[in-house]
Amino acid sequence: MNRELFLDKGERVLVLTVSMVLAAETLFTIMSTGQQFAWPRLLLGIFGAVFILFLAQRLYAGDHSVEKIALIWAVFQIVLLVASLLVGPEPRTGVLGMLQDIGMPWRSYATLKLIAYLAFAGALLAPGSARAFLAGKRGDDVAKFIPVAVAETSTPVSWTADQKKVLADVASWMQIAAAVLILLGVYLILNAIPPSLQMSSRQMLALLDGVLILGLGALLFAPAQAIGGTGAHESCTSGCLQGALTRLTYWHYAVIVVGVGLIDTVVLRFLMAWEII
Repeated sequence: MNRELFLDKGERVLVLTVSMVLAAETLFTIMSTGQQFAWPRLLLGIFGAVFILFLAQRLYAGDHSVEKIALIWAVFQIVLLVASLLVGPEPRTGVLGMLQDIGMPWRSYATLKLIAYLAFAGALLAPGSARAFLAGKRGDDVAKFIPVAVAETSTPVSWTADQKKVLADVASWMQIAAAVLILLGVYLILNAIPPSLQMSSRQMLALLDGVLILGLGALLFAPAQAIGGTGAHESCTSGCLQGALTRLTYWHYAVIVVGVGLIDTVVLRFLMAWEII
């Protein structure tokens, strides 16, 4: 992966995290309003959905000051959601009741929304492709955000025609698998949400399954494009190849994490079926 592809990846990462926040604000505000109406939560959800679009537009414009505002907003939401997880859905009064009206008392919703804001904050803070993209938009030096695997361009890697075909085929199959996972995740999410928006514990677990599978498919596109790029570009270097292998390794780690999460949901369904919990 060369410098341009790395910055292009940073743009996709930023768009993904913004989309996650926007989807979480929109979806969970609608669902929570249908389950238990509260004006503060509704207004904050509407404001959050509009505000994240404003932040994204200013970040794309290269506004350095808005990065701090975006980070403050993300930290506020993270603290609020963590507090919501601690308080839970049980009826509360006083300050805790106000917190439930402002936050997300349902722990499944709060967890998924927390993941979205953590991803957004990570894109703003982590010294990776997203920060390199934002630095480039501001006209700053992006070198400090580019890893050695990308910056190293001195050692070229030559591929034969057969090797290029193998890499292209592998990348194509990975992209097809990613698309299948995304479609499966979308199907599980839509199937888990009832028309009444009143979700049972089993439906919430199904929703979590869908989100995990969708995320796994979205993440698979990164190593697929990186591997395809190593064979497609004549100027591929050892840094380009190393970057592709690193992304594939990260995806394997994601498979392990998602696999553990899916196993946990299966165990919880089993316990619910036997009325153990």
